[in-house]
Amino acid sequence: MTESTISNTVECDVLAANSYKQMIDYLENILTRQLEKVRNYDLDGAMSLAEEANSL
Repeated sequence: MTESTISNTVECDVLAANSYKQMIDYLENILTRQLEKVRNYDLDGAMSLAEEANSL
């Protein structure tokens, strides 16, 4: 391998590692938002609406 090839390989490895980190950050953000929605979900209100809709 030449020095240029090694340098390109290292750059590709760094880019791949950064890409994986960005994907993990993105997925963690989505999961956090979804968990917050679940925590704030009004199950009693939803059941009331479902019962009302069922009678229609």
